[in-house]
Amino acid sequence: MTLNWKTRSREPEILDQRRLTAAELETTHRFLAFFNRFGGGRAIGREFRRLARSWTGPIRILDVGSGGGDIGRAIAKWAARARLDVAITGVDLSADALAWARRHSRGSPSITFVQGDGHRLPFGDRSVDYVICNLFLHHLDDADVVAMLREFDRVAARGVVLCDVIRRRRAWLWARFVTLFGSAIVRNDGPLSVRRSFTLREIDALRERAGLSWARIRPVLGHHFLLSGERPETRGLSQKFELNGWPEESSRSQRPL
Repeated sequence: MTLNWKTRSREPEILDQRRLTAAELETTHRFLAFFNRFGGGRAIGREFRRLARSWTGPIRILDVGSGGGDIGRAIAKWAARARLDVAITGVDLSADALAWARRHSRGSPSITFVQGDGHRLPFGDRSVDYVICNLFLHHLDDADVVAMLREFDRVAARGVVLCDVIRRRRAWLWARFVTLFGSAIVRNDGPLSVRRSFTLREIDALRERAGLSWARIRPVLGHHFLLSGERPETRGLSQKFELNGWPEESSRSQRPL
């Protein structure tokens, strides 16, 4: 198979084309939760352990494109062990994904889920401390990535922690191996995600176009990149912010859509 690594693939993933059956949803979210333990979830968790050294008050995290909610659950578990006051809200456009995430987050009262579009987040300016996002940006074209990064910049008072795969042959081979025993959707979409994603130079250029001068790109374990940073005016500080329209209901009180 001859593949072009110079430009992003425009071939759509199965996840972007149709609604999954209940069985497909179950196997896909379970696989992604497993995958994230060694990829994006691990990288995001490590970054928050570093950032948390300066926290002295409540922290509110917005997880955009939250999918099955496994990243939020991992952060909630860590925060509880560390005795940190952290609340996480997952935002996803898919009602099916939200219903699945709510069912599997009933033991995590610090997590809430709301339906929303990452391009027009239902939150006020600077209404959360951090925006996180994992394995989502590669689903968008370049112009949409820039628009969404600007939206993250609008709602995040302190900073962003974003993660996705790096487009390169080694990552594609790695994705093919990791997904070898997954479902047909996972075997198709996993390697395709790499082909749809970005080189480090490309994502850095999009970051610059979006105006996130205070964030930086760096490669992390598992052929991922981390786009992360804090605003200079809040770096090393802990502040309390007025939360506009923050959902108050816990995951235990929510019902599947």
